[in-house]
Amino acid sequence: MLGLTYEAMLRYGDAERSYRRAVALAGGQYRPYFAYGVFLFRQGRAGESLPLLERAVALDPGAAEARFELGRVLLHLGRLERAEAETRKAVELGGECRYRYQLA
Repeated sequence: MLGLTYEAMLRYGDAERSYRRAVALAGGQYRPYFAYGVFLFRQGRAGESLPLLERAVALDPGAAEARFELGRVLLHLGRLERAEAETRKAVELGGECRYRYQLA
């Protein structure tokens, strides 16, 4: 995804345009929604990232990484119960150690 390359180059405007285009072309694929949602969260735009990550999880309920990132955003927004539920689901799906750390 070109947005990841632009982001690595610190070209955030280009990255955002690329992510938006990827979402527009995503069809039923979760990854563009996931990538754009994570980008927005890293940019300090948690409220904007929430619907994108929710859509990513809706498209692929088994995507542990999407559930984990959704949990992080929810935690940041103060929605603690739902954040915990999403993070636990990420762990159940075979998540990494960092997923478990989030629950501590």
